[in-house]
Formats: sequence, C-alpha cells, structure tokens
Amino acid sequence: SDAVSSQRAFAVHAAVCIWRADKVEILFQRLQRSVNIVKSSGVGVSLKSSFAEPFSWFWPGFWGSARRFALIAVSYVGYGAFVRSALPAVVLDECLWWLLSKTQDLFTRKVCALPMILDLVLLPFLDYLHMVPAIFKVALLAFTVYPDHEQSPVLLVLCALAWTGHNCHVTKSTLFEDL
Repeated sequence: SDAVSSQRAFAVHAAVCIWRADKVEILFQRLQRSVNIVKSSGVGVSLKSSFAEPFSWFWPGFWGSARRFALIAVSYVGYGAFVRSALPAVVLDECLWWLLSKTQDLFTRKVCALPMILDLVLLPFLDYLHMVPAIFKVALLAFTVYPDHEQSPVLLVLCALAWTGHNCHVTKSTLFEDL
C-alpha cells in the first residue's frame, strides 16, 4: 500500500541522512587535523613544504579530505542510483564491521584472549571480505550508471572511483602486506 511504501521511503531517506551525517563528521575531523598541522607549522612553512615535498605535506590532507568528500558527493548528487544499487552493500559492510569489532572486543575483555591466528589473520580477513560487495557495487556505479548521470557525471565518476580505489588499496594493504 501507499502508506507502507511511503514509510519505507522515509526509512531509507532517514538511513541515508544518518549515514551521510557520519561521513560529514568524519570529513570535518580530517579537515580539522589538516588545519591543526598548518597552524602548528605556520602557513608559510606549510606552503613551502607542500611545494618541496608534495607527497609528504600536501597529498595526505588532500587525499584524506577528497576521499571523504567522495562518499558524501556520491550519496548526495548520485542519490537515486546510490540508494538503489550500493546502499544495501555499504550498510551491510559497515554493520558487519561494527558487529565484528564489538564482538571481538567484548569476547577479549569478558571471556578470554583470542588465539593469535584468529585475532591477527582470520578476523581481519573476514573484516575485509564483507567489504567486497560494497567495493563492487560502487565500482559498477562508476562504470555503468554515473557516466550517463544527468547531474555532474564527471564528479560522480571520479568520486565513485576514488571511493573504490581507496577501499581496494586498504583491502590489498591489509590482506597482502599487513597480514
């Protein structure tokens, strides 16, 4: 019925707003860290160092802010396609990440320390395994939906690729270098 569908639509809109608010907060925290670095070093030193060593000074703040902005842009400008395609995988990923970390922490604190192989290998692997559908769904948006989007297709493609690229890099680094 119409009442049920409007309630579902409201629930989805509310979920996206809450998720996006979390991402905006994280973006502001990253911007604040960058501002604090510039304030502590001084604007002149920061500018000079950014030109002299861009990958040490400029890139971390820029990339950290840009990839966080990408999440917000995809969920705002590309809202419809994001909600239909990627949101379920993204919510599942974040929910499982939270559940796994809380369960691991609670078990370790209240029951006993986990075996090393479980704590350092299996759980991190499971933690990144559930990220695969979210990476895949956002990449599909970048390659199939956003190039033909009515509003800002270039921005949406770049943001979806930044989101996907970052998640792929983090997953590769964790699974193949850290473990």
